[in-house]
Amino acid sequence: MRLVRDLAAVLAIMCVVLSCNLFSGDERAVSEGGDGNEATVPGESGGSKSETGDEDEAETEDGSPEPESDPMDKSTTVRFAKGKTSRSYTSSIKKGGSHTFRLAAAKGQDMDVEISSKQNNAEIRVFDPSGRPVANDGSPAIFSANLPSTGTYKIVVTSEKGDDSFTVDFIVAGGAEEPPDPPQQGGLTKTVKFSRGKSSASYSDAVLLGTRNNYILGAQAGQSMSVSISSVENNAVFQIRGPNGYLRGAGPGTDRRSWSGQLPANGKYTVIVGSTRGNATYSVTFSIR
Repeated sequence: MRLVRDLAAVLAIMCVVLSCNLFSGDERAVSEGGDGNEATVPGESGGSKSETGDEDEAETEDGSPEPESDPMDKSTTVRFAKGKTSRSYTSSIKKGGSHTFRLAAAKGQDMDVEISSKQNNAEIRVFDPSGRPVANDGSPAIFSANLPSTGTYKIVVTSEKGDDSFTVDFIVAGGAEEPPDPPQQGGLTKTVKFSRGKSSASYSDAVLLGTRNNYILGAQAGQSMSVSISSVENNAVFQIRGPNGYLRGAGPGTDRRSWSGQLPANGKYTVIVGSTRGNATYSVTFSIR
C-alpha cells in the first residue's frame, strides 16, 4: 500500500512539471510575435506603396481614369484632296500655345498661307525643312513665297495676346522647280515711274522675237497691282517676277496679257515682256494702289 502511495506522488509531481513547461512555451511564442497579432507589410497603411511596388492610378469618383487636360501645343499634317491645291483648317489656340501644321512641298512651288481669327491674336511663322525661318515681309497673318527647297515645311500658329479660334488657308501651286529664264539677247530695262499724285503709268515700246524687255517697279506687301498689255498683232505677252519668285498665274509659260492681284511681299517686281511670234509693238500699263 505504501508503494502505491509513493507511485501516485511521483506521478503527481511529473504532471506539475509538464504543466509548467507547456505554459512556458506559450509565453515564448507570444513574446516572439510581439503582441501576438499578424505582422503588417510596410506600406499597407499611410498611403505608401504595396508589396508589388505599384502606385495607384488617379481615378475620378466613378472609378474611371482621370482624363488628361487639353494640350497647349497641337499638330496637324496638311493633306490636299486628289487634284486639289488648297485646303482650309479651323482650330483654336490658347494663350502661349501653338498649333503646328506640317506641309510637304517642293522647291520652286508657290505657297500661300493666310489666317483669320476672331480676336486677331493668331499669327503665323514658317520654317523650311531644315528648321530655318522663312522670311515673310508681309502681315503676320499672311505668308506668300516661292519655296527655296524640297521637304516638309512647318507653319506654326501662335498667340501671345490671348485665347483665340482661327481658320487657316493653305495654297500650294506651281511646278516642282521653276525653269531658268530664257537667255535674253538684247532687250531694254526700264524703271517704272509714276507721275506725282498718279498711281498708274503707261509705256509704248517694241520687242524683238527672242528678246525680252524688263520693267522694274517697287511695291509693298498688300498693295494691289494691275498690269495690261496690248499690241498691234496681239503677240506681246508678259510674266511677273517678285522678290520671292514668279507671281501665281504670271509665271513662265503663262503668256499673260493682263494680270491683277495683291502683292505678297515688299520689294522690286519685274514685268518681263516678250513676243509669241515675230516682233511686237505694244503699249503696257501699270497700276499700283
